[in-house]
Amino acid sequence: MKRRQNNSVSGEMHESGLLPPVQWKARATIVALAWMLLVAVGVASTARAAAPIEPASVRTIAVENARPGSPGWWGRPVSDDGSIDGFVDSMSYSAGEEIELKVSTSPAARYRVELYRMGWYGGDGARLESCLPGCDSDVLGGPQPSGIDAQTGEVRTRQWTSELAPLTVPADWTSGYYLAVFVLTSGPATGRVSYAPFVIRETPGAERSPILVEVPATTWQAYNTWGGASAYTENPRSVVVNFARPIRLTRTRHRSGSTCRC
Repeated sequence: MKRRQNNSVSGEMHESGLLPPVQWKARATIVALAWMLLVAVGVASTARAAAPIEPASVRTIAVENARPGSPGWWGRPVSDDGSIDGFVDSMSYSAGEEIELKVSTSPAARYRVELYRMGWYGGDGARLESCLPGCDSDVLGGPQPSGIDAQTGEVRTRQWTSELAPLTVPADWTSGYYLAVFVLTSGPATGRVSYAPFVIRETPGAERSPILVEVPATTWQAYNTWGGASAYTENPRSVVVNFARPIRLTRTRHRSGSTCRC
């Protein structure tokens, strides 16, 4: 089953309230960090804490996070030059829905996509769930077109095609934060990566948790400068934000003098 959703937010961002002001960025960061802490200590579920049970809808977060992790998923060189960019076609999915991945490589090069669930996992921080087309194979990609709408500042990538077949979300994937890692496997930039976060929602009808995780997806896209425009840039400034595009990790300098990709 394929779920469709409107992946654009339109309107004047500061005036309409559809996207938060600058103060929301700090709040969203705090929410995300709090969620990661709760996952690490394994308190985000009230389901039974017995041995793993399939499907994932009855598996506790604590049991999930006790599984072996996948070290080495983080710290690889990030593509800042367009050598590889990618995105998923929605911000969230449930079991049985399809994930479509769109990738651009410039110049043409081979790549694979690694899909991780974020969590404690013995301190590794993530667990590899799947690879496309496979963990020991890759596919040839090429440059994909993009542009900025002159009237709205929207960055357009909807015309991107995919070399990969859609992935149907398995029933045994536990809800939580997931990360698609696009990895170049050939060419002068071999080993470089780009990232796209998404969420796997709890299966409908599953036992409810007392903790709700609010994912600041609109905030991510409001500050996303991939393609040359965001809701907070000037000339151009986006008053229509398209979720169907890669996310650019930019260097931000804090008052302390430290920098991060955020």
